[in-house]
Amino acid sequence: MKVIGFVSVIVGLVLVAVSKVAILSGKLSFLPEVILNYSIYIGVVCILVGIVIFIITRNSSGSSVGKEVPIYHGKKIVGYRRH
Repeated sequence: MKVIGFVSVIVGLVLVAVSKVAILSGKLSFLPEVILNYSIYIGVVCILVGIVIFIITRNSSGSSVGKEVPIYHGKKIVGYRRH
């Protein structure tokens, strides 16, 4: 899932960069500026989606496995349980 987030961020960054360069340099003049502006918005959405996916997967990793704590009988450890 993290890979999808990283790919989404990279695609968004590339889309924004190519669109901005195309607008500033005047290349790709056969495309209307409105389409290039929409591609910038789509790129920003891709970046935000990638960041959200990364944050969600980062916070949820390892939460399903509980920490084992010892069970004492006096000073002797007799077993472990998940907390």
